[in-house]
Order: sequence, then structure tokens, then C-alpha cells
Amino acid sequence: LHENGSTEVRDILTANPGLIVPGGWTSVAFKGGSEPGVLAGSWLAERPDGSTVTIVVLASSDEQNEVETNAGELFGLAHDVLVLEAE
Repeated sequence: LHENGSTEVRDILTANPGLIVPGGWTSVAFKGGSEPGVLAGSWLAERPDGSTVTIVVLASSDEQNEVETNAGELFGLAHDVLVLEAE
């Protein structure tokens, strides 16, 4: 996000953080995707000192509803990591 000096990609990927982001982060970029039976999310969180944390979650199941039902739990894990890493 920093290499070419362009803020266009950063602006796009930080427009929707994918979840409620706890304090302590300079920015959080998010990209998610889904299709029947598959759910994915990835985050790149930047600290004030410039260090970063990357989180990737993926769930799949032959049962479409199972993944959709557990979406909150899956994204909740990513949120918990951001909370712990912000401390």
C-alpha cells in the first residue's frame, strides 16, 4: 500500500474495515469474499509505529447455511486478534 505513493488502493481497501475495529490502529484494510458454502476475509492492520498485522480467515462447507450461520463467529475471531494485538 505504500510502495508507489498512491493512496487509491489504500482508500478502496480501508473504506470498509469488515468489522468494528478497536482503537490502536492507524489503518485497517479489508478484503472479503463469499460464494455458497465459502467465506473468506483478510485484514492488514497498521500500527502507529508502521508495523503491521495480517489476518486471514477462511471457512468452507458442503452445507451452505453452515458457513453463513458461522460468519459472525469467524469474523469475531479476527476482531479478537485485532483487540489483542492492539494492546
